[in-house]
Amino acid sequence: MRNAASEDGNAPNWDVLRERVRRAFDPQLVQTLGRRLSDLLAKHFAVAMEGRLPVMDWWLPEKNVRETAEYLDKGGKTADDKALADAFESLLEKSLSRGNQLHNPRYVGHQVPPPIPIAAWFDAVGAMTNQVMAVYEMGPWATAMEKTMVDRLGRAIGWARGEFSGLITHGGSLANLTALLTARNVCFSTVWKQGVCKESAPMILAHQDAHYSVTRAAGILGLGTENVERIPSDNQRRMDAGALRERLRGLRREKRTVMAVVACACATPIGSFDPLRSIGQVCREFGVWLHVDAAHGGSALLS
Repeated sequence: MRNAASEDGNAPNWDVLRERVRRAFDPQLVQTLGRRLSDLLAKHFAVAMEGRLPVMDWWLPEKNVRETAEYLDKGGKTADDKALADAFESLLEKSLSRGNQLHNPRYVGHQVPPPIPIAAWFDAVGAMTNQVMAVYEMGPWATAMEKTMVDRLGRAIGWARGEFSGLITHGGSLANLTALLTARNVCFSTVWKQGVCKESAPMILAHQDAHYSVTRAAGILGLGTENVERIPSDNQRRMDAGALRERLRGLRREKRTVMAVVACACATPIGSFDPLRSIGQVCREFGVWLHVDAAHGGSALLS
């Protein structure tokens, strides 16, 4: 493909730029690449689910980084659609072979579930058409679906319609950050404009095995990671509601502000579900915001 600059090296060559745009959005090319993608993924799932490949074909980080750099160096230099499709398929094959085989029946690694292929196609539609949900008119159907899902999940928990709200995030760490940001803004009404320094040093009381994203959120929100305190567990490694009550009493005597209590359903390292009713009663007694990290329990609501 020719350089986009004109012969004098300054003004852009509009014909070249228009051709690049046309090619990027060419329906025929989208169809060709889509067919190659679906065929390749079908083969991948068939092999992975039969367990014929290693769960992870391990390569040292330096080698993978070097090879990804080589792919970037070759980018944008394919002369025709056939060559582009071949390069597309080659990169896909490399990506699939160098990743985790989550659909392999022998996969027992981190708590990352194998995605459902049919659902992933909708992710592809969202990515290709960019249905954002910052404002309703930019993604009306996606926004409506989000509201419907939040409503169904809330009612599955047992909350009354109209008494709750929510939004969907792409992962648990961002969910914890978003929820604790909400708690901070509700508990300290001036913090958004004036900052945490205008308020007393707030604390977060958390399950002993709460996910590291809770402590990280405290740092991001300006609360300070040292102001996250772990509550002792009972003999089932659940947050001890009695110990929580005693600690809240002590902090009240010290005139320390507690922004939120973080319970788990479940705690990701060990799988224990906290006694949410008992913890909720304690939080209500002291007027403290309760956040529940529904790491696995939230997913179970969809089942």
